[in-house]
Amino acid sequence: MSEHYTAGTIEVTHWCNVCRRPTQHRVDPRDVTATVHGGHVRVAGILGPCLEHGPKVNAQGESKRQETARKKRDREAANPPLFEEPT
Repeated sequence: MSEHYTAGTIEVTHWCNVCRRPTQHRVDPRDVTATVHGGHVRVAGILGPCLEHGPKVNAQGESKRQETARKKRDREAANPPLFEEPT
């Protein structure tokens, strides 16, 4: 079972598999009730992504691969080949 954090927790130090060291991670809010020692405890968050390395998407919601492909399409549309064989 994953760790759950209290309502006041914003960040925690946790091992990051990408950075290969302990780094700060965001705590994502969740409205969860956990069972601890036979009783129910209301918890407010679960471990979120590492804050050390950048986001996996840009402002348009594109991954690095999607962004590269879009830029290539835009470049090709702006500069069409001069001697293109008809298809």
